[in-house]
Amino acid sequence: PRFRDPACSPFFFQVDTPMETSRPAGRTSEESAATSTGPLRPINLLTSRCDHPGASTSFKRDDTGLVSSALAMRHRPASLRLEDLGLPPSVVERFGERGVKTMYAWQRGAIDSASDGSNLVFCAPTSGGKSLVAEVLLVKALMRRGRQGRALFVLPFHSLVNEKSKDLEKILAPMYRKRTPGDGRSPVAVRAFAGETEGAPLARPLGCPGRNEIVAVTTIEKASVTISRLAEEGRLGELCAVVVDELHLVGEEGRGGTLESMLAKLRFADRRGACGERGNSQIVAMSATVSHESLERLAGWLDARLFITNYRPVELKEHVVNHGGEVFLKRAGGKERTGTGT
Repeated sequence: PRFRDPACSPFFFQVDTPMETSRPAGRTSEESAATSTGPLRPINLLTSRCDHPGASTSFKRDDTGLVSSALAMRHRPASLRLEDLGLPPSVVERFGERGVKTMYAWQRGAIDSASDGSNLVFCAPTSGGKSLVAEVLLVKALMRRGRQGRALFVLPFHSLVNEKSKDLEKILAPMYRKRTPGDGRSPVAVRAFAGETEGAPLARPLGCPGRNEIVAVTTIEKASVTISRLAEEGRLGELCAVVVDELHLVGEEGRGGTLESMLAKLRFADRRGACGERGNSQIVAMSATVSHESLERLAGWLDARLFITNYRPVELKEHVVNHGGEVFLKRAGGKERTGTGT
């Protein structure tokens, strides 16, 4: 995988691993290279590689314009157990009930890269485990704010909104249990907003009587309206995180403009300090289908760190079937016959 970190002028790399492929560390796109200021010092991958696939090394420029090495993560092997991420034990227990007790090395690397609250854009193949990274970073963002933080989880389709809200409710409910039975002022952990759902996301400030959700799972359109309303009311500081799934939709006609507008409003508010003393909201955006060059541009626009991995938990195999029903397995250097279809 490879990082880009605007705070480490200009790049933040994660060294390639045997099970993952990407462009060699130290190589950049023409656009990124044009933004660099000074020569890059060659890096010996054998000495820069950390002890585990999820570790990384950052490279910062010194006063001479050269790149000096500074460890961004520990050299010792990082634990891949969820219980070692500093999450509340009750949340770890809920993850365990879903059968998730450990993570892949790339997931640990992505989580560590944004655990300090930095914006993150990351890309991984379909079913590669992106949701776990987003959910863990969401929990960490809420923990940093205590009971004064709220979040948006933005998804493109109604069905996904309903499904994700149920999953997040199970995970976050222990963090926001009602203090006393029937306490109307205690917040609700998660609420879904899609289609004809009654009410508006994050409609009331925390502490007001009523059903005040901590995390609003919404469609793109409702999220955009919510950001505009919070900005008008001076309440953007309530947001500690905004998670966006299917970031590639920003390039589509119609809905892409709505998503772009929402993110642009967040970035403008952050740069103008409109979020107040509570700090800016962390943007975590993910996709499986954006090219690396486009991801670099999106990460630069969002002032975000970039994490890319090609790791697949399950091997992807391609087959070809001809008119005679023969099945061929596609492989490098040719095709291998595997059987006869029916």
